[in-house]
Amino acid sequence: MATARPWRNLTSMIRGGRKANVPPKKPESPPEQRDPLAAVYRFIIMQSREEWRLYQSIVEGFLNIEQTAALMLNDAFSRFMPGGTVMLFVYIEGTEYMCGVMELLSQGTIVTTEMSDDESGLMFRFQINWLEVKDAPIGLIEDAGAPGLDESSFVRGPLKEITTQQGLELYFSYVVFPRSTSLLERCAFCDDEPEPESEVESEEESQ
Repeated sequence: MATARPWRNLTSMIRGGRKANVPPKKPESPPEQRDPLAAVYRFIIMQSREEWRLYQSIVEGFLNIEQTAALMLNDAFSRFMPGGTVMLFVYIEGTEYMCGVMELLSQGTIVTTEMSDDESGLMFRFQINWLEVKDAPIGLIEDAGAPGLDESSFVRGPLKEITTQQGLELYFSYVVFPRSTSLLERCAFCDDEPEPESEVESEEESQ
């Protein structure tokens, strides 16, 4: 007698509502189990609109990040094995390029003397190490297999995490991309931080 093959008529069984022979769905495993390297590397795309602040961080070796994003980054650090690394690709809001990739060297600590722009939360200071500073098209993100950036990418916050494999591919694609322009040239001849547009406009109107 031939042995029964429970998967032979799988399509008809499902259409007929008979799912007794279908194996139970396995619970989704944590990212660290699905991707062993996730315990060592985390790759995150960060949206920013303050090129001047980024430029300063290259010289100073630290970057102040607003509370919501900072807490997410600190949480990523807390899940690491010793020696783990958080890598940030920086996307400039409203443009078509990334301006650099940096490594976070530690969890952020509260900066008591500074508030975020809307004064709704504190700023956290992260020790950083810029690995590469140059403009590269955001199309490299899709080329690495990650979802492309659009208007909805940062609705819930300025951070977007990608998988380790996508992050590694994006990193190597970014590093070998030919260098043309960068925020180093855009900000190198600025002696002081640019004034907010509202203040500049009010001064012009008063003259």
